[in-house]
Amino acid sequence: MTDSNWPPFERVNPLLHLTYSDVWHILRSLSLPYCRLYDLGYTSIGNIRESHPNPALRFNTSDGTTSYRPAYLLEDESLERQARQLPEA
Repeated sequence: MTDSNWPPFERVNPLLHLTYSDVWHILRSLSLPYCRLYDLGYTSIGNIRESHPNPALRFNTSDGTTSYRPAYLLEDESLERQARQLPEA
């Protein structure tokens, strides 16, 4: 558990090798809560200056505005951290 002055938090390091898509499958199939930013196209969340929606999830809506698919729809797992340290588009 965490220090007494921090909210309860427990880190689990499973022995299994899980891929990016495995983690999303588990989270969604068990309806586990996760940060809302992942639904807004973020795939790797760090500090506010270095975290941006992932360009690999960008698309244009029917009215021409730019939007982002949820993180669990990322097809190429090697692009998970692509948005880190990029200026927001």
